Amino acid sequence: MGLLTIHVSKKFGVPLDRFFLDTSLLELDGEFTKAPKVVPGRGRNSFSQLIASLTAAAGSRIPIKSELWPGNTFDGHTLPNAFKAIDRVAPPGSIELIMDRAFPTLSNILFLQNQWDKRPCYWISPLKTGLAGKHFKNLVFSIWESNSWQLIEYRSAKEIRDKIPPSLTAYETTWVLKEEIKPELDPGQKRRPNGSIRHVEIPVRCVIFRHEERAVNEKTGREANRKKLDMALQGFQKKINLRSLKTVEACENSLRTLLNGYKQIKSFVNVVFSTNEHNSVIMNWTWDEVALAHEEKLDGIFALLTNYDADRVSANKLIKKYRERNQIEVNFKDLKGLLDLERIFLQLPERIEAYVFPKTLAYFVLAFLRWYAEEKGGIKTTEKKIQESFGDMLLIGNKIQLLDLTAYSLGNDTSLAEWFWTTLGLPNPIKVVDELNSETLVLLDQAIDDWYKTWLDQNAIN
Repeated sequence: MGLLTIHVSKKFGVPLDRFFLDTSLLELDGEFTKAPKVVPGRGRNSFSQLIASLTAAAGSRIPIKSELWPGNTFDGHTLPNAFKAIDRVAPPGSIELIMDRAFPTLSNILFLQNQWDKRPCYWISPLKTGLAGKHFKNLVFSIWESNSWQLIEYRSAKEIRDKIPPSLTAYETTWVLKEEIKPELDPGQKRRPNGSIRHVEIPVRCVIFRHEERAVNEKTGREANRKKLDMALQGFQKKINLRSLKTVEACENSLRTLLNGYKQIKSFVNVVFSTNEHNSVIMNWTWDEVALAHEEKLDGIFALLTNYDADRVSANKLIKKYRERNQIEVNFKDLKGLLDLERIFLQLPERIEAYVFPKTLAYFVLAFLRWYAEEKGGIKTTEKKIQESFGDMLLIGNKIQLLDLTAYSLGNDTSLAEWFWTTLGLPNPIKVVDELNSETLVLLDQAIDDWYKTWLDQNAIN
């Protein structure tokens, strides 16, 4: 696939300086005892799974590297192999990687830094810590307190089309990637020597964004969930002291199950059970309004990490670059949908690998044709339309009765397919049909001549 990528790039000018990296789960139904890479996913009743990693060229979306990893592989571990594939096909000079949130680990960033002299690599990725980290939350609160949000000009295609004004604000800061590096133990060694564990930190540029429309939607959704949970608690309150809910412990256990259905809002409610003088269970609950107010400040918030300097790539340009990452999401959607990649019934590892590779190769062809049609012909199309354009084409045989001859025609031919035949110099199926029919026409001419001679002979006798 690497050689094919290089050849296509040189012949047709496919750009190979920007790339998308991502992974996706392939959920498989079965035991797969003979395929060690296929492992059960999370959860007691989960499907077996594989991790499919994909590296695609930006713009053309052609896949340049695909791999299957064990189903329990951390996504970030796939970066070195992806980088090596990119390094083989990209022309000399710097490259850009746009990655998922799992990739910017300290070890991966160190890996990219160590390649810099040979291949400068700029990268963009979401902050994985996100809103889960207390430090990040406090950072966002401090931005609000200092009123430091800055409006940026970026608008999505939908916002431009609907004439919606810019709704993104941003704040520039620094984020420190931290990791504890532990040396491998020598054979027979049980403990690492004192001081051998290193704590490494790498500061990187961090741009925190807030999207106003998304913030409003998140707040509205949370308020709706709060009302639903409130009604559920009222319903639960009516059931206490009945049947199995006659003790505080039983009520707490049952409530825990109920709250699991409201994971996004349950942390903001405090439910207390007690008993009265009649030994009846009493239930009361309150909402943490302070925490809810703080949560509202986190609505619509996301952050991007990068090693681009602000002078080279502004916050406005950074978000524009990252939003293009949707291209690789489309790749996975098409691979699983158009090419039916999710349905794997093979057991042997080599057969699974051999099944997936042709699927990726087929998508390489579809993605290239879609890019070529738009780039060279100004034709807006999709991989699905191209697949249908070729897949629905039929070779139709028409029987000529009495003479026992067959004439051929082409059914469901399209102007898009004809454009590809012409511009790429591919064999035109119409010419193939003409060749098939040429022999039939010769036989037909001969049959007519024979019939005419017979008719003349019969009329001469009469």
